[in-house]
Amino acid sequence: AALEELNSRFGISKMVVDSGGVLASVLLEQDLVYEIELLVEPELVGEKAVHLFRRLNRAVKLELRRVETVRGNVLLVYNVKKHS
Repeated sequence: AALEELNSRFGISKMVVDSGGVLASVLLEQDLVYEIELLVEPELVGEKAVHLFRRLNRAVKLELRRVETVRGNVLLVYNVKKHS
């Protein structure tokens, strides 16, 4: 509803969200995400790592669109397939 209001009032149709796992999970479950960019850094953090999508309650299918190397990191860009 909030995104629809932003669109009707201000013409906003796209939004970049740089969030944590909880908001990302909610947006994915509501089918409000059409693209995910993951930047993979060459470092293993171990058991204290936080899961990216820790509140996601269902599988989300992704389609790889692009792979880039960015300053020694790997950028993965995926299209999010809509839940049916």
